[in-house]
Amino acid sequence: MEKKLKKIPVITYLCYLLIVCILFTGVTFSRFISATSGDATAPLSRFHAEYEITDISAVSFANGNYWLRDEGYDSSINPTRSMRYLIRNYTTAADGSAVSISDVDLNAGMRLHFPAEFADNLALQLVQVMKDGDQEVVTPQYVLRDFIYTYTDEDSETHYGEGATFAETKKFRTEWNGFTTADSDDYDDRTDGIGEVREQEMTVTGGFVGDPKGNFSGTISAYAQDEVTVGPQMRLTISASMEEANYSVGFARNRGGEFGETEPMLYLDLKKEIPFYTVDIQVPQMVFKAGQQEQLEFVLFLTVIDRASNDDFEDKWNGADGNGNYDKYLDPAGTALYNGAEVLGYHFERKADVYEFSDGKLVPMQVDGVTQQTTIRVTKTFTDGGGSEISFQHIAPLSEDATSIVHPIENFYDSTGKPEEEIDGSFVENFHKLYGTCSNGGQSGYISLAGIPDSPYYSTYDDQEAAGAAEFVIGEAISKGYFSQLNVVFVQASESGSETPGGTPGVGG
Repeated sequence: MEKKLKKIPVITYLCYLLIVCILFTGVTFSRFISATSGDATAPLSRFHAEYEITDISAVSFANGNYWLRDEGYDSSINPTRSMRYLIRNYTTAADGSAVSISDVDLNAGMRLHFPAEFADNLALQLVQVMKDGDQEVVTPQYVLRDFIYTYTDEDSETHYGEGATFAETKKFRTEWNGFTTADSDDYDDRTDGIGEVREQEMTVTGGFVGDPKGNFSGTISAYAQDEVTVGPQMRLTISASMEEANYSVGFARNRGGEFGETEPMLYLDLKKEIPFYTVDIQVPQMVFKAGQQEQLEFVLFLTVIDRASNDDFEDKWNGADGNGNYDKYLDPAGTALYNGAEVLGYHFERKADVYEFSDGKLVPMQVDGVTQQTTIRVTKTFTDGGGSEISFQHIAPLSEDATSIVHPIENFYDSTGKPEEEIDGSFVENFHKLYGTCSNGGQSGYISLAGIPDSPYYSTYDDQEAAGAAEFVIGEAISKGYFSQLNVVFVQASESGSETPGGTPGVGG
């Protein structure tokens, strides 16, 4: 039985290449918690569970190969990302005390929802943090592409020539004559500190059908053969489906020329139907007994193993003729498609001054005489009829030592602190005399929107209005961002069918 869950878009940036933007379903601003419990009028009123994201190393990923191979010497150059989380079979009050403990047995599992072009280059591994602080490896490193595709050197040389990439040679796997994770390349597996890599012999069924470079679907289920446990068998499920997705492609911006000072990127906001994977990982360690209050801690490691290649990453704003022909994508009245995607608008980042109250008015927040600044995003969203709507977002941590995320600036005030209820968002100048507070309860102060431009070519609105020479040059596409999802799914054990490989979960949250 799923109750209301809040959603927060979490987006940060990497200066180069691919980014994946994670949407943590069920996460609150204050404590990164999701709770699921039964309704008093429903049969699942005894079902109580909760998870809490306690740490995220980063939500951006470099689009590159994990190994730098040079004359037989391998050096890892692509950092692994990690997410630490708690799961429990009870719900908590604000002080962390237990409110309701589940009266039914529960199985929990990780669920990831990523675009295929990213997940094709991803390796996953799950580690449990024990009560004494030691880490115990739960799964081997799962290289997702090895479950999905077949690709050989012979394919590369026969059809595409020597040096062809994985993206050019991949074909869906249709035959399963045994599968072992030991056959996958190593991308610095976690080993419990004993130097032994954990591997698994797995039974794999299913597969994908369709065009590997376009429209495809299907399900792959893999079960560990070496696990003898009471409860759910260790299993990995990968499902593919086509979905209409919002995503962004980021172009380099430089001040004064292509090789000038680097500025925050310009992102085109796009929408197109693309393939997505839903990856479920279920392990025996995520089992809760009815009525026994328990909390477990895990770390999920995500490693990008190879560079993604597609039309978006081969692009340049000015195009071949160098005449700024991509400016059509900044026009709200335009109808042009970008690489087959609908253009929803665009956004970019810049610094803004922070204000605070003093003697009944807003004044600059200063430290040692220096006005404090923060990072905001300026977003222009195209509307029907050729118009547009301006909105702003704040990019900062929501708590001390946390990862910076994007969250909306929702409330606006004049210089005396009086709320502005009605604002015409069609024109950016309507915000220039206002101060915004973000959705963390105003703890970040009042953000001045004075002089903010809505053109990515200028640093101030005055320069934009003067329509002089552009301050910024827009160059190559070097970044891509998606909304993706990471969840913990809870299943009532007695109805999950988990004792039988391929069983269908009964309830979850």
